[in-house]
Amino acid sequence: MPAKFLRMLALSLVSALCLCVGCNENSNVTSELSSSSMPDFQYMFKYDGARTPTQKSDGGYYNIVSNHIIFTDSKTLNSTPLCNKSDCLHTGDFPECNARLDDMEASFDNFQIYRDKMYYLSAQYNERTDNTVTVLKSTLLDGTQSYTSLEFSDKFICDWFVYDGYFYYQSVVSISDESTQTQAGNYYRVSLADKSEQEFIDFSQLDGIYGASGTLRNVYDGYMYVTVNGYKNKDDYETIIKGEEIDGEVSTVRKIVRYNLKDGSCTDILPDKNDYEFIGFSDGKLIGTYIKDNKKYVCFSGLDGADCCDITHTDINYRVFCDDDYIYIYNQSVVNESSDEKIISVYDKNGKKISYVTVPDEIANYMYMITFGDDYMWFQQSLETGAQVLCCVKKSDILKSGVKLTYKEVYRYE
Repeated sequence: MPAKFLRMLALSLVSALCLCVGCNENSNVTSELSSSSMPDFQYMFKYDGARTPTQKSDGGYYNIVSNHIIFTDSKTLNSTPLCNKSDCLHTGDFPECNARLDDMEASFDNFQIYRDKMYYLSAQYNERTDNTVTVLKSTLLDGTQSYTSLEFSDKFICDWFVYDGYFYYQSVVSISDESTQTQAGNYYRVSLADKSEQEFIDFSQLDGIYGASGTLRNVYDGYMYVTVNGYKNKDDYETIIKGEEIDGEVSTVRKIVRYNLKDGSCTDILPDKNDYEFIGFSDGKLIGTYIKDNKKYVCFSGLDGADCCDITHTDINYRVFCDDDYIYIYNQSVVNESSDEKIISVYDKNGKKISYVTVPDEIANYMYMITFGDDYMWFQQSLETGAQVLCCVKKSDILKSGVKLTYKEVYRYE
């Protein structure tokens, strides 16, 4: 079976893993994490936000634009490809450009900076052997050297991250027809030092749910946050996997859980809200939404889901983002038909509306792909000419209530 088809199949399975359950405190993970854990970071929001994250180092921001690593200085906003070759134009005509990531699969669509290296995944298909190898690659932050850190034969890796010397990953489907020791859908971790691997999450061991599956939503404060879905009733689950129809309502369950990256123990997050949506983290609080009376309520809680409080509520078609200071609510519907205005409203964590800005028409369709840095929001435009444009918004400008949102183009790939 062609590898390209299998990748598409795997992505379809990812979309189908819309997750959840009760947790089992038992775990086979016994090794201790060292004291050198990387700083907390916002991962990527699969269903409500950015696909490809912006990563930040001490000097600036890293983005991937048309398979090129682009560095933007945090003070000047000057952007440049990570290539030190004086005769390189960093375009498709220069295949030896150091900034170019030809082997980065679009379906993996994320990268991570960890201990002065940038990590990303590539899938290398050998037509002669009909074998696909997924490779974890790393490159120095100046773009001068690239390394192969890990290799995985006949696996399609969906979600992954690097934390405290381990590569955590979820294998969604085996690319070959042969049996594999890795069970599709579970999470594993591999030591970057000695390449040893162990199972980290076995969803089949979760109590009180059948056919459980999970999707990574974020990593924060030594925990990975996962959305898990499944079935309450064993008969319903067995009927569904046989491809048969169920007479009546299907008994599903869905919620957010978190796994301790030290010992693998699991905790339910807001177990009483079956429609809870994960958003992110803000100043040590967990931010999410839930639906009630045809309204989307924005709420915050402790990182373990305790002491949940509402911040505000919106219409259901709003998108919600957050950083350490504020909650940003983007209305994608037209507010005023005469002006076609779309609005971003800013709230503090007490539910007070701080400001609002109108979104220009030319970027309205890209704002749902916002990624956050310390001082800027980032997004990319795809122009009709084929150009890919990296833009940023100064977050302090969004606090200037009543104005039209301004943005700056920092890099253009023709």
